[in-house]
Amino acid sequence: MIDKNLHSACGPLPMAGAGLLPPGERARDFFERATLAFDKARLQGAPLAFLRLEIDDLAHVNARYGQRQGLRVLRRIAERGRLVLRHGDLFRHLEGETFAAVLNGCPPDMAAQVAERLHQTIHGLSFDHDRQHFSITLSLGLASLGGTDLSLQSLALRAQNASREAKHLGGNRIALG
Repeated sequence: MIDKNLHSACGPLPMAGAGLLPPGERARDFFERATLAFDKARLQGAPLAFLRLEIDDLAHVNARYGQRQGLRVLRRIAERGRLVLRHGDLFRHLEGETFAAVLNGCPPDMAAQVAERLHQTIHGLSFDHDRQHFSITLSLGLASLGGTDLSLQSLALRAQNASREAKHLGGNRIALG
């Protein structure tokens, strides 16, 4: 369940497109910006979380419905990310079935609510291809900045391990790292 105070604690919802990197930027640019956010949060003792999203069945979508439908799925997830994430958060399709987000200034409990809201929003998507309907599921890994995180890489790795654990447990869930 989503707490109605979520956005007052973490900030307001963005206008469409706010907080996203321009479409042409590479994953390296995402990680450069994420590293700056990480360093600033660590220096100031501010909360920050890293969220990794993996589509559970993108290979199945591509095999059954074609790569055009797979690309459509990726675009719709990017659109939903724009609607759910807040201004100042970073969100990027990294590669294949993987997206990542950095939630600036969001304490762990609120970051979990943002992750749940994003999960519910994307899980609710419906797709059509040749009169066939299909949906997708996601495995999400969420890691919040802690005292042992000396680099963004350690935080991102915890989120990656958590998303893999979520997938290993059957997918369509959020795991904490």
